[in-house]
Amino acid sequence: MATPENYMIVETHIIPQGIILAVLAPFVFILNFPPLVWHFRNRNTAAICMVFWVMLMNFMTAINVITWPYIDMRSMYDGQGLCDVEIKLLGARSPGLTAAVLCLLRALARVLNTEKNLLGPTKAQKRRNTAVEMGWCLVLPLFTMLLQWIVQFNRFALTGVSGCQPFITNDWTGWTLTALPLLLTNAVAVYYAGEYRPIFLLLNHH
Repeated sequence: MATPENYMIVETHIIPQGIILAVLAPFVFILNFPPLVWHFRNRNTAAICMVFWVMLMNFMTAINVITWPYIDMRSMYDGQGLCDVEIKLLGARSPGLTAAVLCLLRALARVLNTEKNLLGPTKAQKRRNTAVEMGWCLVLPLFTMLLQWIVQFNRFALTGVSGCQPFITNDWTGWTLTALPLLLTNAVAVYYAGEYRPIFLLLNHH
């Protein structure tokens, strides 16, 4: 059961947003299975990671809204165990998604650059490319989880419908360490987008 220190009573009934989320989140989760299977077959690391994060967030949303459908949480599960896992995944979500976008932009820029891809990638280049994508899409989110543990002010926050939420220190250290992975991935993604855009315009012009 949730303790009084972990919640604030606002309402005592199931809110409409909770009903909508409980229906849509599992539906979207199921819809993402076909593209996930397709990308697995084609070994598209970045696309697999992107679909994985979308599916995971919808799965967690469904679990949370079913577990905590009310705002009043006095008689509900206190989240210990489940929330400890969820807040780490929530902390890695944004860097993971951004890293996947970064890798997709990088792949587009490489494919469209015909000057460097006249004969197609060699096996060594494919392995190197997979290693780079794994570094961005897997290592960076794991590193973000570690940073979140460093700046974690409390174990977690628990709210009705939304469920588990990370609770970080409200100072420059907390904001800097949590924003750093996002700033890094966005900066590199912008670089690759800048590389991709001129090539795309040039090809369209011809």
